[in-house]
Amino acid sequence: MSRRIAIGAVAAALLVALIVALGAGGGDDGGKYKVRAIFNNGSYLIPGEDVKVAGAKVGVVDDLEVTKDLRAAAVLQIDRSGFKDFRNDATCEIRIQSLIGEKFIDCKPTQPRPEGTPPPPELAKIPDGLPGAGQRLLPAKQTVTPVGEDQIRDVMRLPYRQRFAIILNEFGTGLAARGKDLRDVIRGANPTLRELDDVIAILAKQNHELERGVTAGDKVLSEWARTRDSTAELIVKANIAATATAERRQDLQRNFELFPEFLRQLTPTMQQIGELADQTIPTLRNLNPVAGDISDILVALAPFSRAGIPAFKSLGDTADIAGPALVNSDPTIKILGNFASGARDLALPLQQLLSSVDQTNGFQSFMKLIFNLNMSVNGYDQFGHYLRTALLAGCNSLATKVNLPCTANFIKGSSSGASSARASAAAKTPLERILLGDDPAKVLRQYQRRHGRLPNEAPKTQQKTSGTAQGTAQGKQTGSARPAKPRPKPAATPNNTVLDYLMGGDG
Repeated sequence: MSRRIAIGAVAAALLVALIVALGAGGGDDGGKYKVRAIFNNGSYLIPGEDVKVAGAKVGVVDDLEVTKDLRAAAVLQIDRSGFKDFRNDATCEIRIQSLIGEKFIDCKPTQPRPEGTPPPPELAKIPDGLPGAGQRLLPAKQTVTPVGEDQIRDVMRLPYRQRFAIILNEFGTGLAARGKDLRDVIRGANPTLRELDDVIAILAKQNHELERGVTAGDKVLSEWARTRDSTAELIVKANIAATATAERRQDLQRNFELFPEFLRQLTPTMQQIGELADQTIPTLRNLNPVAGDISDILVALAPFSRAGIPAFKSLGDTADIAGPALVNSDPTIKILGNFASGARDLALPLQQLLSSVDQTNGFQSFMKLIFNLNMSVNGYDQFGHYLRTALLAGCNSLATKVNLPCTANFIKGSSSGASSARASAAAKTPLERILLGDDPAKVLRQYQRRHGRLPNEAPKTQQKTSGTAQGTAQGKQTGSARPAKPRPKPAATPNNTVLDYLMGGDG
């Protein structure tokens, strides 16, 4: 009995498995996952070509058919189980796989969406009775057939170029009364046009940004055109730099090897620069209205900068030489700094004093004081001013000696008559009379008549000897020997007299 039950259970299990297998395979080609993609043009696409998703092969092109509306239906057989879930937003595109024109189909089972968003429903199955029943239908509006470059070139070849011109010339006539049909054709044309329409819609929403971009681009191109010579020079120098770089390619390779570590160390600095840039934005906005003037200033400074290059090079050489001296002078600079800090309280009163002296002509007045003081102690006679070698108490020694008031000078009649007369009467020596204003020649003549000699000569000795004595003295001398005559002294002049007085001579 138990054996019969076991056999019945196994038979029931086999029957259920058969039913499930038949149900799963009914209208689905033995349970294979197939997608019927409709393309407007399937030229150069053959069965057996690859079907890829993000560059990974997930299946092959199983078959190619032509639909009733003269489009290409490509049956895609998806073999990898992880990609058997095409959604109703899936897209497929025919692309070139190799240089010989081989094609493949690149698909996206679904479009990217934010995390947590529920996926759209799967592609609908084609009902029974229609071509491709049981397959997943991907309509033409979700497929793209790119136009190859070779096809564009073919259009421009004879006789296709002439035929294409005829088509364009007659295109307007043929569509004169078929606007609705043309609209349907455009709407059902290559999905690239629909994507282009989406792009245009996005651009329409960004028209203000585009306008700003065009305006800024116009300014950039204007400045670029104005400095086209510099641009040409940049290209030439870039060529030279590229040649030099090629010669040092091994060093450049080493630089690239060290570049990641450089970036890691550069990251904190760039963060600080970013913060600085954020803080600088208000300043740059304020400078924006005068950006043109700043640009003109920079252009005008270019000749000055070029002329200053030799000076900066010389300054660099000077800095190399002066660097050690500056380092050695650091203690002195610190001492001067301390002195300057301590002298700050003195500097302000000194500045006020010097400013006051400058504003009141104090320096000129001080120089006048020195000049007048010198003039007041100098002597003056008939020959002019002379410099005294010693400062006397009073006007001169004569005034102190004769106890007479001082005169302003020694020229007769320059002071009061009474004072001069009394001074001349009180004077005893010829020099005193000359210094008090008498005529030097007259004084010397009187002195010579009175004394028979000049003031600087020694007095003559009277020899009271008899003639016999003189003869005896003369007889004792040899005929050749004669007594030595005294050397005559220089004649007395007013100049000699004054110089003898000033230099400490007689008289």
